[in-house]
Amino acid sequence: MRNRIRQMFGITCLLMGFAIVGSWVGCGTEEKPECTDNTDCISTGADAICYQQKCRARAKEGEECNELDGLICQKQNDRTPSQPLICTSGVCKVKCTTNFDCKTRDGETCDTNSGVCVKPTGNDGGTETVPEDTGGKGESEECSDTVKCQTGLDCVKRSSAVNEGKCWKPCTKQDECASGQICTGTHCVPANDTCEIQGGTEVTPCWSGLTCVLEGAASGTCYKSCTDTAECPADYECATKGTGKVCLPKSDRAGAGQPCGDIGGKTVGCIDGYQCAKERQDATQTTCLKKCAQDTDCDWPSFCLGGICTLGNAGTAKLGAACSTKNDATEDKRCEGGHYCLVLKQGSNDGFCYRSCKDPRKTDCPTDLTCIAVNTEQLCLKKCSKPEDCTSNTPATSCQQFQGSTDQVCLHPAN
Repeated sequence: MRNRIRQMFGITCLLMGFAIVGSWVGCGTEEKPECTDNTDCISTGADAICYQQKCRARAKEGEECNELDGLICQKQNDRTPSQPLICTSGVCKVKCTTNFDCKTRDGETCDTNSGVCVKPTGNDGGTETVPEDTGGKGESEECSDTVKCQTGLDCVKRSSAVNEGKCWKPCTKQDECASGQICTGTHCVPANDTCEIQGGTEVTPCWSGLTCVLEGAASGTCYKSCTDTAECPADYECATKGTGKVCLPKSDRAGAGQPCGDIGGKTVGCIDGYQCAKERQDATQTTCLKKCAQDTDCDWPSFCLGGICTLGNAGTAKLGAACSTKNDATEDKRCEGGHYCLVLKQGSNDGFCYRSCKDPRKTDCPTDLTCIAVNTEQLCLKKCSKPEDCTSNTPATSCQQFQGSTDQVCLHPAN
């Protein structure tokens, strides 16, 4: 009976629409707000906010936002932590820093003061240009699992870990792409796009099919990996950069013996078959050196060391100049490539530079000189019988005989 009265009382209250409060039992209960400001949501999460009297997480990239109503974006973007999110047009988007972050195809530009991509205005001085609705996003426009692309375009993501991407045209070969684009093997995407790697993690990854080659401490450029120039766009060629071969603009590569490396703030590589390195140990500028497997692959007096043709520890002292065999000898006291520092005085490190003829690539000597064995070396020397035979056009003035040899040769005096 009591339950029946309760049920009837509840029905009556429901029909009449009133509730008894105070010490009386009401027909309904007032719902207590979950929060009144953000401080009430600290236990929910450090980044939680109070929105419409309920604690909720800040809006993520691509989610609805309304800063006037308190629905704000995350302080840090999950996909690119270095780029904050801002609320623009009711949606959380990555703050732009350059025009390339915007839909340039639609004429958008980046307002660097606010970080918002601004749409172009019409000729009437204020009306926004609204793209025609074609049933999906156009090329280079942002897309996601829920935001589709126009027919003939695919939503391509930079990484499988993100939900957002951009609409790009499918391709199987380079001539199917527009100027300024490169065919990754699956889609036409921007050529030479930028990328960023921090702590071994790609913070701003390349489009799928492209490789990030670092050109600074953390920033780099996205290149297409290749094995042959035919796989690259016009005016590009397949060349070595970093640890692999990628499609590079032909104008960005230096030839044999030309300066390379960091030039004017730009990284300049080498043409195929050459590597950017120092020709001599003390050289200050890197140049394009020929790759090799053995000495015969190199032009004399260079030799093959570490896979490149180099002059190694050679110095700048020329034929007939004073030299030293000390380990710490400066470059002006080390003989230039193809020459040997001959020391005649026992216990001394000082000598003079003579042309070597030991290398099988260069056994011939200049006119009037003969290739003669000296200790373990072979040098181009002039035979003589008297001091007068040693004229001023040879790097020696003394006619001497080596121990164990029947020949006398022109040498510098053993000072």
